[in-house]
Amino acid sequence: RLARSALLPFAGQKGFGMGLMVEVLCAALAGAALSVDVRSMFDPASGASGIGHFFVVVDVHSMADQNVFQGSLDDLAGHIGGAGDQVRLPGEVRLAQLQQSRDRGLVLTSHAAKGLVEACELVGLPRSGWLAELPQVATVAA
Repeated sequence: RLARSALLPFAGQKGFGMGLMVEVLCAALAGAALSVDVRSMFDPASGASGIGHFFVVVDVHSMADQNVFQGSLDDLAGHIGGAGDQVRLPGEVRLAQLQQSRDRGLVLTSHAAKGLVEACELVGLPRSGWLAELPQVATVAA
């Protein structure tokens, strides 16, 4: 049964401890299914997945000096960033893609360009600015 599970222990004792903590908070405390009993969310025939959630809100200002806390986060991010190309903080790739789009502009597939042109024509928006640079609907390749 464990071989089919969505979550298995990782990173030795610390990883097991983190996994156990998540299991207790998100399943047992939340009244949800244990990870070994969670059903597929990709198979509608299996019914409700039974996944649980647990949220924590922390008032950092009541626990630490803001500048000290921010300095610690910056140091941590620096260590993670220096760990190699395969280690990234959550959102780091998307942030780089956003910056690239701001610097170079958006790259649209012909399908997306056609959809934008059709949507503008449908609501009567004029083809001005960057929209005027898009090809006419009839000339957009599929």
